[in-house]
Amino acid sequence: MGWVLSLLRLAVWSLAMTAFVWFALTVPVGSRTLWRHARAIAGTHEAEVLAEGTREEALRAADWLRRQLTEPAAEATGPAPASAGRPMESLAPGDRDDLRRTIRAGSPSPERGPARR
Repeated sequence: MGWVLSLLRLAVWSLAMTAFVWFALTVPVGSRTLWRHARAIAGTHEAEVLAEGTREEALRAADWLRRQLTEPAAEATGPAPASAGRPMESLAPGDRDDLRRTIRAGSPSPERGPARR
């Protein structure tokens, strides 16, 4: 029974895609078909600038990912950092209690679920 539904789903999707392609290539939308509109938009200077910017960002992301995968993590290979010591600011006892309450209110608890932002 499962293969029949899969075959039916494939037939429906094939029919839908065929109808869309036929519409895009033959039915005029204004002065041009959908396909000719898309080609006219893709040929503009703005579309070329968008494509170039996208290409540059994709290359930067690929380089970053490549570095992340090939370079060993510094914290995994190096010694543990020494304690930084006491904070430079001093808090009044009331401020310290307010800060602790704020931190606890933002942390997830089993009753409330995750904190919302």
